[in-house]
Amino acid sequence: MHYVMRTILSASLQRVRANLCRVISYVLRVAATFFNVHFAFVLYALTPLFFCHSDACASRAVLICWP
Repeated sequence: MHYVMRTILSASLQRVRANLCRVISYVLRVAATFFNVHFAFVLYALTPLFFCHSDACASRAVLICWP
């Protein structure tokens, strides 16, 4: 059971966390647009630096959101 938790479930949970972090990031950017458009633009410009689209670096994206 420990093998299953460590190998299979941890990979799927990392993807779920990364996707949740993307949603939270999107909501924060939309909320920032209501207050300051320039700050929202900076958030939109910087957000892709924190996320990778491949599974190889999905764990890094998770670590950035949840240290």
